[in-house]
Amino acid sequence: MNVRSMSVRTICTALFCTIGLGLLGACHNSDSGSQDAGSTKKVSASPLHAAAERNDDATITQLTSSGTDANTQLKNGRTALHIAAAGGQMRAATALLNAGANPGISDNNGETPLMMAAARGNAGMVQAMLAKRPPLDAQNKSGKTALHFAVEHNSTDTVRALVQAGANTGLSDKKGRTPMDYATSKGNQAIIDALNSKGGSTMTRTSPPPSTMPAR
Repeated sequence: MNVRSMSVRTICTALFCTIGLGLLGACHNSDSGSQDAGSTKKVSASPLHAAAERNDDATITQLTSSGTDANTQLKNGRTALHIAAAGGQMRAATALLNAGANPGISDNNGETPLMMAAARGNAGMVQAMLAKRPPLDAQNKSGKTALHFAVEHNSTDTVRALVQAGANTGLSDKKGRTPMDYATSKGNQAIIDALNSKGGSTMTRTSPPPSTMPAR
C-alpha cells in the first residue's frame, strides 16, 4: 500500500508512534546519563570545603541539613573532612562527622581523613573518627597507614587510640618499614610501649588493601 492510498488516520497514528518512541528514548538516555555523571562527578571547589577550611561548623550544618552531600569530593579526591583534618579544624570535623562524613574515604594519593588527623597527632579528632569505625589499615600510595603517621608525629595518645581500636602494628610501607621500625629508630619508648599494648593486630601485610569508596 502506497502513501496515497493510506488513510489520514493511519498516517497520523504512525507519525505519533514514531515521535513518541523517539522522545521516550531521548528522555531515558538523558536520565541515565545524569545518574552516571552524578555518581562519579568531582568538583573543583565547594562551599562545604570552604567552610571546613574556615572551621565554620554553623555553615557546614546549614549546608548538610539543606541536602549537600557531606562526602562531596574535589578533583583531587579530598572531602571536606580531609580539609578539616589537615587543618586541625575540630569544630568543622565534628559537624561533618555528625552529618555523615566518612573518615575512611581515600583521596587521589590514597590518604584518608583519619591519616591526616593522625599525621597531625590530633588524638581528639582521631578518637572522634574512630567512633565512626573507619578502615584502620588503609594504606596510601607510599604504603603508610594512619598508625605510621601517628608514630612519625611522636603522638603517643594517637598511637594508643589506634592500637586500642585494633590497628595492625605489623603492616610495612613501601620501604619495608612497620610502625615499630619507625618508633625504634626514633627511640621513643612511650610509642614502643603503646605499640606493644593490648588491642593491636600484628598480622604482617605489605600489599595495600582494596581502596575505600564513599558510601552511596
